[in-house]
Amino acid sequence: MYRAMKADGTFPRTGASAMALGARTPNDIPVDAQGRVRPGTGGMSVRPRITDIPAMFLPRRLKHLNRNAGGSESTVVFRFGAVNASFAAAPVAPALVLKPDADNHGNVEPRHEMGFDAYQAALHATREGWRNGESDR
Repeated sequence: MYRAMKADGTFPRTGASAMALGARTPNDIPVDAQGRVRPGTGGMSVRPRITDIPAMFLPRRLKHLNRNAGGSESTVVFRFGAVNASFAAAPVAPALVLKPDADNHGNVEPRHEMGFDAYQAALHATREGWRNGESDR
């Protein structure tokens, strides 16, 4: 799975923004009055292929993949998992699961009900599993 994010060294920057490894509330996932998130309600957006990343987020240097690429040159397209891995519902980490919602989009959701801070920490804990995927085909 792929996601365009700002880099912090060779890994993605963590945080609660559209261009970081993490989720935003309520944009990405709703949080209830007790500060909890649930499976099936959304999560951090990911794509099955680098070419599925919207042009507005795809760095301009990748125009060879999409002629409309207009994203910031400071953005990197990171990959989690194997190149050409199946994009199907599956565990991502102990507390996280990938849930595709279209052929070209999915969410990394909480695997079970948990506090938003725990969910965010679980996403951040995957940081060292993300690799620069810009040369993937």
